[in-house]
Amino acid sequence: MPTTYHKAALADTPVSPLALASGHILVGNASGQATDVAMSGDATIDNAGAVTVTAGGNPARSDLVEDALARYPVNVLDCRQADAGYPPLPLVQTLSTFYVVFPAELNALSLRGYDITGDNEQSQLAFEFDLPVEYVSAGDVKLRLHARYAGSGTAGTKTIDAVAYVIGDDGAFASDLVATNAQTLTTSWADYDFTVTATGLTAGKRLMVIVTTSLTESGESNPLHVEIGALSLLLDVKG
Repeated sequence: MPTTYHKAALADTPVSPLALASGHILVGNASGQATDVAMSGDATIDNAGAVTVTAGGNPARSDLVEDALARYPVNVLDCRQADAGYPPLPLVQTLSTFYVVFPAELNALSLRGYDITGDNEQSQLAFEFDLPVEYVSAGDVKLRLHARYAGSGTAGTKTIDAVAYVIGDDGAFASDLVATNAQTLTTSWADYDFTVTATGLTAGKRLMVIVTTSLTESGESNPLHVEIGALSLLLDVKG
Protein backbone atom coordinates (compact mmCIF):
# COMPACT_ATOMS: atom_id res chain seq x y z
CA MET A 1 0.00 0.00 0.00
CA PRO A 2 1.54 3.39 -0.97
CA THR A 3 2.48 5.77 1.82
CA THR A 4 0.24 8.84 2.10
CA TYR A 5 1.76 12.15 3.24
CA HIS A 6 -0.28 14.99 4.62
CA LYS A 7 0.49 18.51 3.37
CA ALA A 8 0.45 19.93 6.88
CA ALA A 9 2.98 17.38 8.05
CA LEU A 10 5.33 18.11 5.14
CA ALA A 11 5.13 21.83 5.75
CA ASP A 12 6.48 21.33 9.23
CA THR A 13 9.36 19.13 8.08
CA PRO A 14 12.64 21.08 7.73
CA VAL A 15 14.58 20.49 4.50
CA SER A 16 18.33 20.19 4.91
CA PRO A 17 20.37 22.39 2.48
CA LEU A 18 22.37 20.51 -0.13
CA ALA A 19 25.94 20.02 1.09
CA LEU A 20 28.52 21.66 -1.22
CA ALA A 21 32.13 22.46 -0.36
CA SER A 22 33.14 26.13 -0.25
CA GLY A 23 33.93 27.45 -3.71
CA HIS A 24 32.79 24.27 -5.46
CA ILE A 25 30.14 23.83 -8.13
CA LEU A 26 27.73 21.07 -9.13
CA VAL A 27 28.57 19.29 -12.37
CA GLY A 28 26.72 16.40 -13.95
CA ASN A 29 28.93 13.31 -13.95
CA ALA A 30 29.01 10.42 -16.42
CA SER A 31 26.07 8.82 -14.61
CA GLY A 32 23.95 11.93 -14.91
CA GLN A 33 24.25 12.77 -11.22
CA ALA A 34 25.05 16.20 -9.80
CA THR A 35 28.54 16.03 -8.32
CA ASP A 36 30.49 18.38 -6.05
CA VAL A 37 33.66 19.54 -7.93
CA ALA A 38 36.14 22.39 -7.79
CA MET A 39 36.38 24.56 -10.93
CA SER A 40 39.79 24.06 -12.55
CA GLY A 41 41.65 24.66 -15.77
CA ASP A 42 41.73 28.20 -17.15
CA ALA A 43 39.50 29.70 -14.42
CA THR A 44 38.61 29.37 -10.72
CA ILE A 45 35.60 30.48 -8.69
CA ASP A 46 35.33 31.54 -5.04
CA ASN A 47 32.47 31.12 -2.58
CA ALA A 48 31.12 34.54 -3.51
CA GLY A 49 30.71 33.49 -7.15
CA ALA A 50 33.60 35.58 -8.50
CA VAL A 51 35.42 33.93 -11.42
CA THR A 52 39.15 34.47 -11.92
CA VAL A 53 40.81 33.67 -15.24
CA THR A 54 44.24 32.14 -14.67
CA ALA A 55 47.38 33.05 -16.62
CA GLY A 56 46.87 30.05 -18.86
CA GLY A 57 43.38 31.29 -19.69
CA ASN A 58 44.68 34.28 -21.65
CA PRO A 59 45.11 32.77 -25.13
CA ALA A 60 48.02 33.66 -27.34
CA ARG A 61 47.13 35.32 -30.65
CA SER A 62 48.29 32.16 -32.41
CA ASP A 63 45.54 30.22 -30.59
CA LEU A 64 42.74 32.41 -31.98
CA VAL A 65 40.52 31.53 -34.92
CA GLU A 66 41.90 32.79 -38.23
CA ASP A 67 39.81 35.10 -40.41
CA ALA A 68 40.69 34.54 -44.05
CA LEU A 69 41.18 37.60 -46.25
CA ALA A 70 39.66 40.18 -43.91
CA ARG A 71 39.18 43.53 -45.67
CA TYR A 72 41.25 46.59 -44.70
CA PRO A 73 40.09 49.65 -46.67
CA VAL A 74 42.62 52.26 -47.79
CA ASN A 75 41.55 55.87 -47.27
CA VAL A 76 41.41 57.72 -50.59
CA LEU A 77 43.14 60.66 -48.92
CA ASP A 78 46.08 58.42 -47.98
CA CYS A 79 46.89 57.90 -51.65
CA ARG A 80 49.77 59.91 -53.13
CA GLN A 81 51.31 60.67 -56.49
CA ALA A 82 53.71 57.94 -57.66
CA ASP A 83 56.40 60.54 -58.21
CA ALA A 84 59.52 61.80 -56.49
CA GLY A 85 58.67 62.67 -52.90
CA TYR A 86 55.20 61.11 -53.20
CA PRO A 87 53.29 64.43 -53.05
CA PRO A 88 49.53 64.43 -52.28
CA LEU A 89 47.14 63.70 -55.10
CA PRO A 90 45.85 66.87 -56.80
CA LEU A 91 42.22 68.01 -56.71
CA VAL A 92 42.17 68.78 -60.45
CA GLN A 93 43.15 66.53 -63.31
CA THR A 94 46.86 66.42 -63.87
CA LEU A 95 48.84 64.55 -66.50
CA SER A 96 50.04 61.05 -65.51
CA THR A 97 48.41 60.91 -62.09
CA PHE A 98 45.07 60.22 -60.46
CA TYR A 99 43.29 63.07 -58.75
CA VAL A 100 40.66 63.25 -55.99
CA VAL A 101 37.08 64.00 -57.06
CA PHE A 102 33.77 64.37 -55.26
CA PRO A 103 31.18 63.42 -57.91
CA ALA A 104 27.61 64.12 -56.83
CA GLU A 105 26.34 60.80 -58.17
CA LEU A 106 28.65 58.83 -55.87
CA ASN A 107 28.37 61.06 -52.79
CA ALA A 108 31.86 60.05 -51.71
CA LEU A 109 35.47 60.79 -52.51
CA SER A 110 36.88 58.73 -55.36
CA LEU A 111 39.85 58.80 -57.72
CA ARG A 112 39.92 59.64 -61.40
CA GLY A 113 42.61 59.40 -64.04
CA TYR A 114 43.48 61.95 -66.68
CA ASP A 115 40.95 62.51 -69.51
CA ILE A 116 42.35 61.52 -72.89
CA THR A 117 41.21 61.99 -76.48
CA GLY A 118 43.01 60.44 -79.45
CA ASP A 119 45.98 59.38 -77.33
CA ASN A 120 47.30 56.89 -74.75
CA GLU A 121 47.71 57.90 -71.12
CA GLN A 122 48.98 56.19 -67.98
CA SER A 123 47.65 57.40 -64.62
CA GLN A 124 49.29 56.35 -61.36
CA LEU A 125 48.87 56.53 -57.60
CA ALA A 126 50.80 55.16 -54.63
CA PHE A 127 50.11 54.40 -50.98
CA GLU A 128 51.92 52.85 -48.04
CA PHE A 129 50.30 50.09 -45.99
CA ASP A 130 51.60 48.68 -42.69
CA LEU A 131 50.69 45.05 -42.04
CA PRO A 132 48.74 45.08 -38.73
CA VAL A 133 49.69 43.18 -35.56
CA GLU A 134 46.90 40.64 -36.19
CA TYR A 135 48.28 39.65 -39.61
CA VAL A 136 49.22 35.95 -39.78
CA SER A 137 52.86 35.55 -40.85
CA ALA A 138 53.03 34.53 -44.53
CA GLY A 139 49.22 34.54 -44.66
CA ASP A 140 47.38 35.40 -47.86
CA VAL A 141 47.47 39.02 -49.03
CA LYS A 142 45.48 40.52 -51.90
CA LEU A 143 45.09 44.04 -53.24
CA ARG A 144 41.53 44.81 -54.36
CA LEU A 145 40.71 47.77 -56.62
CA HIS A 146 37.09 48.66 -57.42
CA ALA A 147 37.33 50.39 -60.78
CA ARG A 148 36.00 51.04 -64.28
CA TYR A 149 36.68 53.28 -67.28
CA ALA A 150 34.11 55.88 -68.36
CA GLY A 151 33.39 58.39 -71.10
CA SER A 152 31.95 58.47 -74.61
CA GLY A 153 35.19 57.95 -76.51
CA THR A 154 36.38 54.82 -78.33
CA ALA A 155 38.50 52.61 -76.06
CA GLY A 156 41.53 50.66 -77.20
CA THR A 157 43.90 49.59 -74.42
CA LYS A 158 42.18 49.75 -71.01
CA THR A 159 44.14 48.01 -68.27
CA ILE A 160 44.79 48.27 -64.55
CA ASP A 161 47.96 46.93 -62.93
CA ALA A 162 49.74 47.08 -59.57
CA VAL A 163 53.10 46.47 -57.93
CA ALA A 164 53.90 46.08 -54.22
CA TYR A 165 57.26 46.30 -52.47
CA VAL A 166 58.40 45.70 -48.91
CA ILE A 167 59.97 48.89 -47.59
CA GLY A 168 63.15 48.16 -45.64
CA ASP A 169 64.07 50.05 -42.50
CA ASP A 170 66.63 51.88 -44.63
CA GLY A 171 63.83 53.04 -46.95
CA ALA A 172 64.91 50.82 -49.84
CA PHE A 173 62.41 48.72 -51.80
CA ALA A 174 62.73 44.97 -52.26
CA SER A 175 61.48 43.20 -55.41
CA ASP A 176 57.89 43.40 -56.66
CA LEU A 177 55.60 40.96 -54.82
CA VAL A 178 52.51 41.13 -57.06
CA ALA A 179 51.97 37.85 -58.91
CA THR A 180 48.92 38.93 -60.97
CA ASN A 181 49.24 40.40 -64.45
CA ALA A 182 47.50 43.57 -65.64
CA GLN A 183 43.73 43.17 -66.00
CA THR A 184 41.29 44.59 -68.55
CA LEU A 185 38.86 47.26 -67.35
CA THR A 186 35.25 47.53 -68.51
CA THR A 187 32.64 50.30 -68.29
CA SER A 188 30.99 48.52 -65.33
CA TRP A 189 32.23 48.83 -61.76
CA ALA A 190 34.06 45.64 -60.76
CA ASP A 191 36.61 44.33 -58.25
CA TYR A 192 40.11 43.64 -59.60
CA ASP A 193 42.19 41.46 -57.27
CA PHE A 194 45.99 41.24 -57.32
CA THR A 195 47.69 38.47 -55.35
CA VAL A 196 50.69 39.55 -53.29
CA THR A 197 53.37 36.91 -52.70
CA ALA A 198 53.38 36.59 -48.91
CA THR A 199 56.58 34.61 -48.34
CA GLY A 200 58.49 36.35 -45.54
CA LEU A 201 55.73 38.84 -44.75
CA THR A 202 55.07 39.42 -41.04
CA ALA A 203 53.10 41.87 -38.92
CA GLY A 204 54.72 45.30 -38.95
CA LYS A 205 56.19 45.02 -42.45
CA ARG A 206 55.63 48.14 -44.56
CA LEU A 207 54.36 47.82 -48.13
CA MET A 208 54.51 50.41 -50.88
CA VAL A 209 51.76 49.83 -53.43
CA ILE A 210 51.71 51.56 -56.84
CA VAL A 211 48.67 51.33 -59.13
CA THR A 212 48.95 52.08 -62.86
CA THR A 213 46.17 52.31 -65.42
CA SER A 214 46.71 52.50 -69.17
CA LEU A 215 43.98 53.84 -71.43
CA THR A 216 43.88 54.51 -75.17
CA GLU A 217 41.17 56.59 -76.91
CA SER A 218 41.21 56.09 -80.69
CA GLY A 219 38.13 58.01 -81.84
CA GLU A 220 39.88 61.39 -81.46
CA SER A 221 36.66 63.21 -80.61
CA ASN A 222 35.39 62.23 -77.15
CA PRO A 223 37.35 61.71 -73.90
CA LEU A 224 37.82 58.65 -71.70
CA HIS A 225 39.16 58.28 -68.15
CA VAL A 226 39.57 55.64 -65.42
CA GLU A 227 37.77 55.79 -62.06
CA ILE A 228 38.69 53.99 -58.82
CA GLY A 229 35.94 53.94 -56.20
CA ALA A 230 37.66 51.91 -53.48
CA LEU A 231 41.02 50.38 -52.60
CA SER A 232 41.64 47.72 -49.96
CA LEU A 233 44.03 45.03 -48.76
CA LEU A 234 42.65 41.58 -47.94
CA LEU A 235 44.63 39.78 -45.22
CA ASP A 236 44.62 36.54 -43.25
CA VAL A 237 44.40 37.67 -39.61
CA LYS A 238 43.90 36.39 -36.06
CA GLY A 239 42.34 38.63 -33.43
